[in-house]
Amino acid sequence: MRVVIFLGYNDSGKTSAAVRVVEQLVKAGMKVGTLKHIHDQDFTIDTVGKDTWRHAMAGASTVVALAPKELAIIDKGDTGNLTIDNLLRIFSSRHIDYLIIEGLYRKLSRRKGVTRILCAKTLEEAKELLSTHPRPVCTVCILNTKDGGETAIEGIPVLVLPEDMKKLMDLIGGSGA
Repeated sequence: MRVVIFLGYNDSGKTSAAVRVVEQLVKAGMKVGTLKHIHDQDFTIDTVGKDTWRHAMAGASTVVALAPKELAIIDKGDTGNLTIDNLLRIFSSRHIDYLIIEGLYRKLSRRKGVTRILCAKTLEEAKELLSTHPRPVCTVCILNTKDGGETAIEGIPVLVLPEDMKKLMDLIGGSGA
């Protein structure tokens, strides 16, 4: 399983870039999983008052919701001790070809075998991110920074989507757009 992580500040284009990559990988016949890190301490996928919520309120630590076209597994409890290896096993057990991750930079920014994509609004922001995130394969900017003439920062390619989608797919090892 190849792991690709999108790193950047809020509103830097991480989700847009990740979605484009997922679409291309699926189009190329790959089985893709995604993982989105959510910082909100009060976030829940469960809906207050619904049956699955009631099951958890009754004390169930794991609740599975099964519908004709969807399976949701809700594990209630502190996720602070959950390791990245635990998370990766969830996806590898499902025989995923590519895992696309948005966030979790503290757990994955220095891990070997992870393809890192930096997302930035500006070249200045990209340079700042390069100082804290080692070894990215490229920087994806949501503004067309090539008008300023820079196609690389510190030897790291600067790509603009959707124009450079094929280059991005080549860098992560997926089929070109």
